Amino acid sequence: NAPGIKIPHMGWNNLVMNRDSPLVNNIGSEDYVYFVHSYYAKPDNFDDVVAYAVKHAYHGAENLSLIPGEVGASAVQNIGAYGAEAKDIIYKVEAVEVATGKVVWLSNEDCGYGYRQSRFKHEWHNKYLITHVVYELSRTFVPSLEYGNINSALAAKGIEKPTAEELRQVIIEIRRAKLPDPDVQGN
Repeated sequence: NAPGIKIPHMGWNNLVMNRDSPLVNNIGSEDYVYFVHSYYAKPDNFDDVVAYAVKHAYHGAENLSLIPGEVGASAVQNIGAYGAEAKDIIYKVEAVEVATGKVVWLSNEDCGYGYRQSRFKHEWHNKYLITHVVYELSRTFVPSLEYGNINSALAAKGIEKPTAEELRQVIIEIRRAKLPDPDVQGN
């Protein structure tokens, strides 16, 4: 914690449209969106965000299900699994420059994402405190099934065209079968 820096609270709420904006073209009025509000910090568990998105038909993060850690870590580590990476859905990142307290918005491109890499891990290490990650999700579900044994796991359940929730559950089952429970043993 940097003294004197207020960190916004992040969460989900209804969006009420007051004017047109290209940032929300694909989101309808009264839809639930991820937002920043007040000045209280409570890091969100990344998988909780994925679960909420899937439940409310925001698509693109299904293959990232059950990855342990907080939302901010998704931007630092460029987490990934089963053919998807956080960089695929990160639109921009809000951060506080620790030395100055200045709030900055960094685009996906600014973050220099690579395989499990970002500028936050290298030249920006200890420079920024991530306060907000904006994900760009879709209202259209286009499942990514090509990686690993996703197709065979779906076939074993008799599922040819999975829903987003079915895909999420299969990813969770595959992860649980391969990896230790992060609450018991870190992976």
